[in-house]
Amino acid sequence: MILRPVLANSLVWSCPVDPSATFEAGAIAGLIEINGELFATVSDGVNIPPIGIIDDSKTKAFTGTVIDEVQLIPAATTLINGVLVSTVDVMGSLNEVNIMESSFTSNLDVVLNPKKGLVVIPAGTPVNYETPNFTGFEVKASYRYTISDYSGLDSVSSSGLVSIHFNRGIFVTNMFDSLAQYWPGQALHVNSEGLLTSQETGSPVVAIALQPASALTNELMFMWL
Repeated sequence: MILRPVLANSLVWSCPVDPSATFEAGAIAGLIEINGELFATVSDGVNIPPIGIIDDSKTKAFTGTVIDEVQLIPAATTLINGVLVSTVDVMGSLNEVNIMESSFTSNLDVVLNPKKGLVVIPAGTPVNYETPNFTGFEVKASYRYTISDYSGLDSVSSSGLVSIHFNRGIFVTNMFDSLAQYWPGQALHVNSEGLLTSQETGSPVVAIALQPASALTNELMFMWL
């Protein structure tokens, strides 16, 4: 829900919006035809080609992005064939709840309870974190989540128009594919959910990553092309 121009043309295109579309600021826009007229909606990268960056919200609930959250989960262990593994299932809590399961990625194979934000590491998993005072697991997770008790916003309802950045510029957003990895200079595409991603999706290259998201900022700086 964050789109912050850093060095960008203030001129935006106001376009009639698809009444059925939902989006947050930072999603990528495309055009569709309805009854012979063009309307802005969320691009899917291929069938609805990207044209710019949406600077409005039309949603019932906002979402957030978490990148490389680290949780340490202790475990009872035993040696099996020289490998230290957990003897029972162990559970840990993520910082957020209401996780969008399709966006979740972790350095370990875990069972996710998306509603409660819980991860379960099955018995027999080799431990990956040991200190003199701790034996267990370091779980590093990235995901998107729905922000509870924070209602959405419809900033286009009064006008029926959505604002779209279409000129080259530098922006910061927390609306991006949390499953992908990013580094400076990397080409960015648009995925099926209308989010920027470093993964090849069949969409054209629309932007260049300038500053990757981190656990400290959870925001991606990019240049729109």
